[in-house]
Amino acid sequence: MNVFDEINKNDNLIFSHLHIYDLHDLIKLINDYTLVYRNKLSVNTKTSFGLEIEFINPNKEIIHCGDWSYKSELSIDTNGYELSSPIFHNNLKDWLEIKNVCNFVKDHMLYTPESGGHIHIGSSTFQAKYQYWYNFLALYAAYEEIIYRFAFGEYLNGRKGIVEYAQNCKSHFIYYLNKVKYQDIINKHLYYSESIFGNMQQNRNHALNLTNVKDTCRNTNKNTLEFRVINGTFEEIIWQNNINLILNMVKYAKSDNFDINLIKNRFNNVEYSEYAKIHFDKAIEFCDLIFNNNLDKVYFLRQYLKNMKSTHKTAILVKADKFI
Repeated sequence: MNVFDEINKNDNLIFSHLHIYDLHDLIKLINDYTLVYRNKLSVNTKTSFGLEIEFINPNKEIIHCGDWSYKSELSIDTNGYELSSPIFHNNLKDWLEIKNVCNFVKDHMLYTPESGGHIHIGSSTFQAKYQYWYNFLALYAAYEEIIYRFAFGEYLNGRKGIVEYAQNCKSHFIYYLNKVKYQDIINKHLYYSESIFGNMQQNRNHALNLTNVKDTCRNTNKNTLEFRVINGTFEEIIWQNNINLILNMVKYAKSDNFDINLIKNRFNNVEYSEYAKIHFDKAIEFCDLIFNNNLDKVYFLRQYLKNMKSTHKTAILVKADKFI
């Protein structure tokens, strides 16, 4: 039985309100569901995004993929390279291009477990509203351990080098966010660089890199928030699902329904060693917060839960059961 024989993909069922037995039955169906690539995401947003695909080029030959830039990436291998996309939006043309580039990389390049997958979103999406910035960073800090496991993609753990190149931000963000009184910022429209957030990071090697943010009103490929936590992948479905999570986080951070009291109540410290584990109740809560339809919730939970399996291994990547 398909999960969408039981629930309507366009409805917004609040999973956390289900009886525990009904929820477990639903999770069984979700864990049997195979994700497919979509022509367009359901999230209605003008937020721009871009991505960086890392790989080994065995022939070191220069490759050309339209407007994508190509450069060496020696942090993964002496033959390591990356393709960086142009600015994209949520439309059929851009999703087809991402799929085509992923297929090209699958056919011609080699995957390495050291590779990361970086996603950029345009800083201008938050405009000059201090409150939107606070909301987004607070949301990220509150649920970082959920975001990490999801961002492991088709693996159960993080890539080699993730601690070095994508340090977790939870405790650091919480420290700075707690220095600000939320009521004091609601009516203030300050530029990012004028706020406390402009001093939160000194280098880019964090799971959420803020050092590229320069001007919250300009939409350029040099003015972005960068998600560095993501495991490298050649799978277009994983890329699309990761981007969908981020776009919906942005949308919720800008929503009038943003629940700052709930979010701040989730400011609990979690050791990085716990990030690969399943935090079931918190993941269900996060899912209900940021997604407004059952289709997106199923896609999120399928990639997060990974058939309810986890691993304690850190030295090697452990593949999850196939779900794409």
